[in-house]
Parts: sequence; structure tokens; C-alpha cells
Amino acid sequence: MSSDARLTGVETDSARQTVAAEYLGTDSRVAFAAADADTWLDTYSGPPLALAYTECRPGKFHRLDDLLGLAGPGGLHVVVDLLPQPTCPNDHQSRVDMFLAHLTDRVNLLATTATWASGVLTGTRSCRAIVSGMSAPELIRIVSRDSPMALAQVERVRAELAALHPTTATEVVPVKTTGDKWMGDLAQVEGKGAFTKEVDQALLAGEADLAVHCVKDIPADRPLPAGTTFAAFLERDDIRDALIHPDGLQLDQLPAGSRIGTSSVRRIAQLAASHPHLECVPMRGNANRRLEKLAAGEADALLLAVSGLERIDRTDVITEILSPEVMCPPIGAGILALQCREGDTALIDAVSPLGHPATYRETTAERMFLHVLQGHCNSPIAGYAQVERNGELSLRAKVFTPDGKTVLNAHEWAGPLDPATLGTSVAVSLLRQGARELIDGIAH
Repeated sequence: MSSDARLTGVETDSARQTVAAEYLGTDSRVAFAAADADTWLDTYSGPPLALAYTECRPGKFHRLDDLLGLAGPGGLHVVVDLLPQPTCPNDHQSRVDMFLAHLTDRVNLLATTATWASGVLTGTRSCRAIVSGMSAPELIRIVSRDSPMALAQVERVRAELAALHPTTATEVVPVKTTGDKWMGDLAQVEGKGAFTKEVDQALLAGEADLAVHCVKDIPADRPLPAGTTFAAFLERDDIRDALIHPDGLQLDQLPAGSRIGTSSVRRIAQLAASHPHLECVPMRGNANRRLEKLAAGEADALLLAVSGLERIDRTDVITEILSPEVMCPPIGAGILALQCREGDTALIDAVSPLGHPATYRETTAERMFLHVLQGHCNSPIAGYAQVERNGELSLRAKVFTPDGKTVLNAHEWAGPLDPATLGTSVAVSLLRQGARELIDGIAH
């Protein structure tokens, strides 16, 4: 499925001529996978290519597969122009990271340059094994939890797919997960995996083609189910939590003894640390059901995710939106993931353009952080990565004791680090502060 490769630096934007002369000789055949090259590549029937050129643009990712499929016995040199595009300078680093992630799905990069200008990727013909056509499937069956919020999320995916592939039909396959049926402690039913197990089973059984998950519900302490992979992370929604109070009181105005409806150990620990005079009462169920319980007097106020309320069109109930400094969000907050079977390369190619480069970087950092930390469903862990307008990536994270009396903090900027290494670094920082002992000391 992959081959040996090497990536070396090329200094100027005239990389095409430079590489042709240095690696292949001045008379080498050159293919240009630029804006005007799609038709040429689709109709090419000449001899195998030795050199190709492509740009670091999401719309050109798929052309690498086509180019590698035209490689001769000696392999194909692909010149990747990684210079910033004038039309999108702010998220250039995000695009570079996403582009390189796309490459490493198809070839093994044995070395990379530390500072990007342009590069040369040398691959071999074995890459052809995973080349797929770009025609989208006629029908995509989308599996999801059957809650109103989950189905609203699916409608977003269907709308974006319809805009991208107007001739492709979509069909919803709703399933009820263990987490939706069980209203007790999640630690007794596989923790966070209780919200994904049945969805994953439907995908692997061939009952559906594409799964839509909230990233915050996907366990990061274990690999994805064998045979599945992420195809895209959609652009991130609001990561913040909202307070809902029937009389419009804000968090700092709530009187002592006020009952806050939440079963989230993350929220409970943070409220215990910042507002110890409030009482948290267990409350599970979808957002609409919790709002019904609030109206029935089972709590005095609720904490719910802003993004969830937006998805079910109930932002009218929000009393106060809490900043991440007041209520740090869960890992993966506000992100929808598209998951496919690994072998469905045509479908992966069809849906991957829905991915958002900055969200990809943030998700990669956050999930690696949680994977290294090996937290469980009863360990209060919070954090979020953020890509700034200039492309800089940072990750802020916290680990709490359930009573909120101990709070461990870490905040780092990626600098030259890739997102996964940033996540690892932040996790190691918290482990050095005693996070392992804190997490292991919590029953689960």
C-alpha cells in the first residue's frame, strides 16, 4: 500500500526545472498538476511519467493519486510547491500540514525538511494500489446516533455533501447506542465508547458507508475500530458551554445551594473549584430531555454545549455563554468527524474535501494529548487546541481531581512541532506534574 520515499528541499519557485535537471536530466517528461491540468491528466495516454508538479491546495490533493498511477518502473518524482498562496496566506501552515498528512497516507516519508519552501517526493509504482477514481458514489448511507442533535449533525453533513457532489444521494441510518439507552454511570457501560459502538458496528457490517461522530464522544485511549479511518474533520463549531437558568441568572449570581443539572465529571470538577457553593445533580439524556427536566424542577439550572444548542436551534434558552477560562471544554468539543471503512478509497476521496485544515490540526493535537494521557470516562480532563490567524497552533489543557481541589495546568505553543508532537508534549508536561497518579486514583 505504500513505498519508500524521500523529501528534500528545493530553494526556488522554479522547482520544476531545478528538479528535472538535478534528478532526471533536462529532457525528462514533466506533468503539471496545476489549475489547468485536470483535463490533461484525465486524458493522458502517453509513456510513463518521471516527474510531476503539484500545488499545496486541497483541491489538488487527489491529483497526486492520479499522478502516482502514471509512474514508470523507476518511480515518479513529485515536486510539491509548498510556497504560500496569495489568496490564502493565513491558513497556509494548516494546508501544508493537511497536505503532508494526505501524502503520508500514500507513501512513507523517510525524511522531511525542517523549514518548508518546496519539496520533492520520490514514490514508486506500488502507490498505484490505492489509487481510486474521483467519481463520487451514487449513494452514501450515513449512520449516526438517533438523537435529535445527532440527526441535526447528519443534516449538516448531507447539505455539505450535496453542495460538493450534487448527483450523489444520501440516506440516513439511525441507530440507538448503549450510551443513549443507559442513564446511569457511563463507566459501567464502556465509558465514552458507549456512544460510538453501535455506530461503528453498523459501518463495519456494511449497513452504512459513512459514520458521523462528535469527536468528544470518540475514545482516544484506544485505536479506532480495526478497518476504519477518519476521512475528514468538519470546520469546528463553538467550543464553549452555556448556562441555562429559567429566571435569567448568570453563573456568578446563583445563590448558594443552587442545583446545577450535569453528569459531566469535567463540569462538576470545575464548578467545585470555582463555585463550591453550588450543588451538581446528575442529569443524563439528550439536550431536549434535559431542558424538560429543568422545566419540571429537577434542577435550578443546566450546563449544555453551545454547539449542541445551535444544532437543535435552541440558543433561545441560553442565559450566559461561559468562556473557556471559566469552563474549559472537553477534548474534541464542537468537532464532527467523518469515519469510513479503510478500503473505501473512492468514498474517502469523495468526502475528504469537506475537511477543514485548521480543525484537522486542532483535532490531531487534542486526540494525541488524550491518548498519551490515557484518561478514562471518570477522569476530569479538559482542553482545547487553537489555530491563530497567523497559523500558530497552541494547546491548553487541565486535569482535575473530582472535588476540584487539585488542578493541573499546561499550555504550549507548537512552534516547529507538528500537532501530534504538541499534544504529546502537553500531556508529558501534565504527567510530570502528577497527572498519572491523579487519574489512576479515580475509580472507573
